[in-house]
Amino acid sequence: MNLDKVLVVNFAVNERTLELSEYCIKKLGFTNVLTLKSDNGFKEKFLEFAAAAKDESYDCFLRTDADRLLFNGALKMVEEWYKNKDLKVIEGKCFDFLMNKYRGATPHLFSREAMDALYEDNSLMPDTQKPESRFIEKITDNKKSGWLSLDTLTNLHDYDQFPSKVCNTIINRISRGHFSYLYDMNYVATLHQDYQQAFSAAQGYVSVCGIKEKMDYVDFPLLDKKTRSISSLEIEEKYEYYDSLYESLK
Repeated sequence: MNLDKVLVVNFAVNERTLELSEYCIKKLGFTNVLTLKSDNGFKEKFLEFAAAAKDESYDCFLRTDADRLLFNGALKMVEEWYKNKDLKVIEGKCFDFLMNKYRGATPHLFSREAMDALYEDNSLMPDTQKPESRFIEKITDNKKSGWLSLDTLTNLHDYDQFPSKVCNTIINRISRGHFSYLYDMNYVATLHQDYQQAFSAAQGYVSVCGIKEKMDYVDFPLLDKKTRSISSLEIEEKYEYYDSLYESLK
């Protein structure tokens, strides 16, 4: 495999771990990283990604988020694609901090064929609560053709986030109807008080405003008043900590 021929595309909006996520990506040996940081909706970012993927310098594309810390399992996805270039999408597993469990998750490795299809037909990516999943289902015949799910831990998800980001995550889970079976409220009760407040704020938002039809970000600045940004001077130390945690969870 040739990591110089892989473009990593990192979606960002208000992740406290943006700089740390980029650091993790580069520590793996990836040299081409495109961070799409804006308030644009998820679909808009994905269409920007599809346009960037037209660059013929790249063989395949790793799509991740700035709330994910990638470690060496992510390289397995690239290795598998170079073994079988007929694959359109590859997925591994994350360990989710808020759920306290392993699950199939982003990052996804996409082939050029997959991204060309989206570039040519934007309607393959709906503007809904689960746009990436619906896109993958469309281009893989409901994951029957060109799809590979690896039993490999690729990343840690939702660690060290702003409470406002946690609040948005929970709003989306409630809106998808997934909240009741994904979260153990006994575990949530052990989290920092600011995160517990974020859970409550999310439930309050949905009860007043109703479910959210899209993944557009909702701002909750008051939730973050006690949480500072991560300093650049802390990045290496945090990387070492989370790398050790990752190894213990493999």
